[in-house]
Amino acid sequence: MARLKEIDDALRVEIEKLLNAEKIWAFNAFGWVSAYDVDPEFVGHAIWQTEPPIDIDPFIFGVGQEPDAEPPPRPEEWRQLLAISGADFGGLMKAARMAIGLYLVQSQLSQEAQFPSEDFMDLHWTSSIIYLATASERLREFFVAAAFRQTQNLYAARGSAYRDQKRVWYTTPFFEAQTHFTTGGFPELLGKLLPMTTQIQALRNRRNLLIHELATAIGQREREVIKNQPTPIATDFSYNQIKEAARLAKVERERQRSLATAELRDWYDLLMRASNEVFVFEYRRRREA
Repeated sequence: MARLKEIDDALRVEIEKLLNAEKIWAFNAFGWVSAYDVDPEFVGHAIWQTEPPIDIDPFIFGVGQEPDAEPPPRPEEWRQLLAISGADFGGLMKAARMAIGLYLVQSQLSQEAQFPSEDFMDLHWTSSIIYLATASERLREFFVAAAFRQTQNLYAARGSAYRDQKRVWYTTPFFEAQTHFTTGGFPELLGKLLPMTTQIQALRNRRNLLIHELATAIGQREREVIKNQPTPIATDFSYNQIKEAARLAKVERERQRSLATAELRDWYDLLMRASNEVFVFEYRRRREA
């Protein structure tokens, strides 16, 4: 058990080192340039951390209440929706970051090994994609609750289409909000947010393709193992030819790793930036209530 603890501690240190090298920062690190100074680029995250839609202290700890005092009234349903979907989003982003970190560790090992096994790398890559895609869904749910005070199911029940867009589209509630919130700084805010949601939609569409490609690649490797049964070792290869083949294979692995890492990093960063604007939107909308 002590050995496993040492491995776990070392792994966590390595994960943080690799994530920080890729500038994939921790979720709660966004919003601050120091312990007390708000980052103007991510003020929405600072607001979410310091002024959430529900103050949970009175409900969990009874802060400020006498022993026989009546419990505080339950918050409105839309506030509960915001608190739940927002917490889900944060948790999924933290899970996505950890999965990306595990992917980076495995890809690093792949680069250092002469004959790397890619099973764990594929697993963590897939997990990262799934966590990011699910987090994007929670962000949409949060926005629907903030803008329309509804669950996603109630929002979808409004009708099969909004103008020329089907309501099942990820971006529909963001476009519809533009027609409802036309004053008080909302147009500028939504103007920044909409291009990001379009990018998120594109990444969500690509998710299934990526996972299909991975499953196909895994299947292809298995077929190659079965097809390439042991054969007599060739003797007409020079050492330099073998060395060059190994070098080219390593270069290709590094290229694929760099592309996959960039895609994961960019998706994570996009969700953090989009959520910042959503948190600002929610706060302004809440102040109107």
